[in-house]
Amino acid sequence: VDMYDYAVSFLGEHGFFRYEISNFAKPGFESIHNQNYWNRGEFIGVGLNAYSFYGGVHYQNTDDFVKYCDTINKNKLPIEQEEKESRVSAQNETIMLAMRTTKGLDISKFNEKFGLNFCDKFHIQIDKLLKNDLIAIENGFLKIKNLYVSNAIISEFFE
Repeated sequence: VDMYDYAVSFLGEHGFFRYEISNFAKPGFESIHNQNYWNRGEFIGVGLNAYSFYGGVHYQNTDDFVKYCDTINKNKLPIEQEEKESRVSAQNETIMLAMRTTKGLDISKFNEKFGLNFCDKFHIQIDKLLKNDLIAIENGFLKIKNLYVSNAIISEFFE
């Protein structure tokens, strides 16, 4: 923790800010690639064991080199697993990814996307976490205040 705190302080002193739990950048130089993940954008993974998300389906390529090459040589995709996401898994992933960012979860966008009221649905969790000073709601965004325990906080909102 001390080493991490030092790194955060050092980076801050040199013009870098944290925009995600483990990512820092100078203003205007945030990774577009990573932001696509945090916003649940689609992406195609290429290579052994690569992971993709496209059309609401999660894909994972084989990790077997020979099988990968044979499949590609047959003009087929080397997909080992695929899973169409459910509504619940999409909600959980949206929460998890957004709350890994320092911006947090845009509550109104979540409500619009899933046709529900986040604050009503999770009022017990929100009240508990607010009382323990672990989260904040600022300008319509739910944010984690203590990133060291982010996984425990995020899991409070999983179904």
